Amino acid sequence: MSVALVTGGSRGIGRAVAERLAADGFDVAITYRNDSVAAEEAVSTVTALGRAAKAFQVDAGDVDAGSRLFADVESALGPVAVLVNNAGAGEMRPLADISVSEMQENLALNFLGPFVLMKQAASSMSPGGRIVSISTSLTSMLLPGSALGTPAKVALEALTAIAAKELGSQGITVNAIAAGATDTEGFRATSGHLRGAMEAASPFGRLGAPDEIAAAVSFLAGPDGLWVSGQTLRVNGALV
Repeated sequence: MSVALVTGGSRGIGRAVAERLAADGFDVAITYRNDSVAAEEAVSTVTALGRAAKAFQVDAGDVDAGSRLFADVESALGPVAVLVNNAGAGEMRPLADISVSEMQENLALNFLGPFVLMKQAASSMSPGGRIVSISTSLTSMLLPGSALGTPAKVALEALTAIAAKELGSQGITVNAIAAGATDTEGFRATSGHLRGAMEAASPFGRLGAPDEIAAAVSFLAGPDGLWVSGQTLRVNGALV
């Protein structure tokens, strides 16, 4: 069976992606940082859909741990056919209030972690493999206060385009999804006043749902996404 690896797959967008890919017929490996209860709930949901699943406790910003992840997943479930770089974080704060160490940690989580996994995919994925990275529509909006997270996602989108050109000869597609503001627990905890502003700015008058981002991942990971590569798909309800 084909295996999908979803980082940060225990909650929010990542969990919705894991469930959607399981419904599409993939066995699913998820990573989580701390919440083992949520991770096991996600595993149970996937197995209830008739697919195999396993949770791996990995800090997505830990390059050394990430470098072993593909081998661990292959040992447990089989070779990775779909990689979804979902784990990430951002926070609306003024530039002057962000420390150098905080920026370094954010770059590790939002850029270096996905880079390490793309590097593994480049050397181990078979033809037909798919890489999808979750970015943010803030990369186009570049709002004041979005420095902690957005620059790393800009770099991730650039890496996506470069990797697509390198890996096309191996039959591997590489894309990113620039999600709009999405109604997740994480967004509710960190968005502050941004939630209302995003709802007001949306032509639909609402935030996105995790399932709507997962549907886009399903398209890029499925047979209809075969000729789509090197793209950043903006899934944001016309916000950008």
